[in-house]
Amino acid sequence: MPVAFVPVACFSSHSPLFLVTRYSSLSTFLLPAPRLHGPATDAALAAYEAEGLVPRTSLGEPGDDIATELEFLAWLCSREEQQWIEVSTEEALRLRRSSDRFLREHCANWWPAFAEAVLAQARIPIYRGFAQLLAAHLAIELGYPHSVSWTFSTPSI
Repeated sequence: MPVAFVPVACFSSHSPLFLVTRYSSLSTFLLPAPRLHGPATDAALAAYEAEGLVPRTSLGEPGDDIATELEFLAWLCSREEQQWIEVSTEEALRLRRSSDRFLREHCANWWPAFAEAVLAQARIPIYRGFAQLLAAHLAIELGYPHSVSWTFSTPSI
């Protein structure tokens, strides 16, 4: 039997995680003195610019927001795939190195703790699942085990 979608319940879970605490960017999540649009943001923007990209956001999100980082990595992966299809090995490997560097130098600094914080505070399954997938993706890409527990539950909305 389908579970009813309750937007208020989703918003009440989303709000404390992403709107009030600004958990979704490194510049405001783990740094000793959180500063929106600070050095962590600058480092992420530099990585995007090195690939010829300039993120456009409608709400003034920092460049190190998790959604922007994931979109950047998806773009790199798509470009890498295209280069392999076109048998452009050098460019495909360069894109892979760019992705690896971004994961190691930026994402690895905060995604594991971010995933743990979301798991600890999320009240609906979609955020818990997102956190589990995020931690697993980073662990697979960087070749080390992750500590996020894999538990799935029936939605309780």
